[in-house]
Amino acid sequence: MKNFSFKYGEVNTDVVKVFCNRLISHVFKILPMKEEQNSTVIKHIESLNREIHGMILLCNDTQISQSLLSVMAVLENITLEEDKSVYKSDIFKCITIIKKIVGDDIELQK
Repeated sequence: MKNFSFKYGEVNTDVVKVFCNRLISHVFKILPMKEEQNSTVIKHIESLNREIHGMILLCNDTQISQSLLSVMAVLENITLEEDKSVYKSDIFKCITIIKKIVGDDIELQK
């Protein structure tokens, strides 16, 4: 099983999968928040971007960092986007990018 290199040592793939799974759940949560015009959606996205930024700082893997940076950029755009078809597509784009970090075999938590 592959390990990932982080600032403070190696991290098992299963641990990264748990992080990615949780991240996907939080990204997917944006969809109903945007649809319902929830006043906390921007704070939710900002919180996600801070967490992702922290992960980028910890991760020594360039590919993971680049993927997470792409997710951050798309999430930032979602804060401004009003067109449902666009932000919905962007949410699923983020999910696809996150799933590819450890492979598409992530099992989504309910």
